[in-house]
Amino acid sequence: MSFSGCMEFAHLKAHDSLFQANSQAGSFLLKASSDKLEFFHVYAQAGRTLLMHPNESKGGLCIFYILRGKAVCSEKKITAGESDTIAVKNLSKTVIFKIIEDTEFLVVTEIKFFQKQVAFFMKMSDAMNKIQKKDEYTANHCNRTGELALHLGQIMGLNDEALNDLVFAAKLHDIGKTKIPTAILNKPAIYNPAEYELIKNHPVHGFNMLKNHVPDAVSLIIRQHHEKCDGSGYPDQLCSSQILAGARILAVADVFDALTSNRPYRSALPVWRAFSCIRKMAGYWWDRDAVESLYSYLATNYCEC
Repeated sequence: MSFSGCMEFAHLKAHDSLFQANSQAGSFLLKASSDKLEFFHVYAQAGRTLLMHPNESKGGLCIFYILRGKAVCSEKKITAGESDTIAVKNLSKTVIFKIIEDTEFLVVTEIKFFQKQVAFFMKMSDAMNKIQKKDEYTANHCNRTGELALHLGQIMGLNDEALNDLVFAAKLHDIGKTKIPTAILNKPAIYNPAEYELIKNHPVHGFNMLKNHVPDAVSLIIRQHHEKCDGSGYPDQLCSSQILAGARILAVADVFDALTSNRPYRSALPVWRAFSCIRKMAGYWWDRDAVESLYSYLATNYCEC
């Protein structure tokens, strides 16, 4: 392992539990640091997405050593397991890990971003916990939609900042439903008009809950994820380019996951039947490029039959 500041290991300062953050999704613990290096432990729960988020702290080498578990690294496009090492040079963008099994990392980095990473992690985890406590289906739906939105954003070539905002928003897009009565969320029948009006408030609830705590783009994507290209969506009846690109992508990921999930009032649709329903409304309700990206993803991952 070659670091430009390798001698700094001799000057690492040990830290205690004050430099620790925990949630149901995982934990971060700063083990030691110097002027040029940070050395910390990360635990991430299976089924979660871990975003290593350098923010404005850019450059330098970051090494991830997996103590146990299994995770897919978006940067290297590999699946890594116990004792595997992943090195990312000139860390300047978010590194995304899809956690397959409960996973522990040791992370050594030449840039100092532990505190920012923890703040980012805790904001997302706290919000996800609110959703989990409210409704299990909504929490799982948000996780799946976030994974799919990540793939669609990558296919569409979003830059690192836009991709990060999209995944962050997708993981939290239905947090506003925590303001909706559980009896309505889980009603085993189609909503009546009054109930539907309550449901339609959830993007605004989510926007208001997060707007002072996350980047503006994230809160706006959440507000806009039920807008439609022809202006028939809600809450603001925006059209086409008035809708953020991230929100247009999220809308497609959201509806696809909803259609392919069992609900109290209907059974899940098969993958390609759900896609056919979406494609019929491409350019009217849904962004054409996002729909074609969904096709590319499905063609790679599902047999068309």
